[in-house]
Amino acid sequence: MDMRYPSHPDKVKNFSTEQLRAEFLIPELFKPGELTLTYSHIDRIVIGGASPTNT
Repeated sequence: MDMRYPSHPDKVKNFSTEQLRAEFLIPELFKPGELTLTYSHIDRIVIGGASPTNT
């Protein structure tokens, strides 16, 4: 399980696009044949993705 931690609001104000994507984007949420989970301390949520495979 991937874990995300909060960033200070004053720091986020000066983030570039790349820094914002690195901090908040959850890439590859849906991987074929896998269950992926991410826990975010920012909103205290767990987000997951499940994608079946062709059998």
